[in-house]
Amino acid sequence: MLRSVRELEKCKVAGAEGGHCGRIKDVYFDDSTWAITHLVLSVEPWQIGQKQVLVTPEQVSSVSFETGVVQLELGADEVENLPLASSVLPVCKQYASFALSSPGARMVAHGAVGSDPHLRSTKAVMNYRINTGSDFGGTLADLIFDDGSWAIRYLAVEQIIERKKLRFHILPQSVERFTWATQRVFLRELQPVRLEGGELEAVAVQAA
Repeated sequence: MLRSVRELEKCKVAGAEGGHCGRIKDVYFDDSTWAITHLVLSVEPWQIGQKQVLVTPEQVSSVSFETGVVQLELGADEVENLPLASSVLPVCKQYASFALSSPGARMVAHGAVGSDPHLRSTKAVMNYRINTGSDFGGTLADLIFDDGSWAIRYLAVEQIIERKKLRFHILPQSVERFTWATQRVFLRELQPVRLEGGELEAVAVQAA
């Protein structure tokens, strides 16, 4: 089923025993394969200390958007031993590390920057400007993924036309590249498509 990344980021997380263990703080994806690779989980401070850890889609047993809960296959001890979020850096954090002033920090950051140029943070890319050539095409409003395969299927784009905010969807294959420095998504073409199920290509969601 198609789901919204923005809605996923609002979910609480429960362990295998059913107890609440944290919240989704970010979602990482690969902009070459369009696969969601990690969920960043902020662990509740009263359980195992304030920290952020990484969960893979394979460690998720179910997602209920009706109750707003992501159910993990992991018990409390396993959640405690998950890798820290700082062990895998998306592009935005790679360059933030690279900007650190000390020579030692720059050496560490250099390795991080070269590690994975395709790993993106959904929190970072939301509201990036959409460009086709030099033409402005709107802003990135959401990413729509398949909750079975955890693959991003569509990008939601918002435009303001005649004082109305319109939302439509494009395919990931139309994306040429993301640019962190200018916060833009460059497209090969801007071609709205229908979501599975035949939803309208563009919907007025709010008066400007």
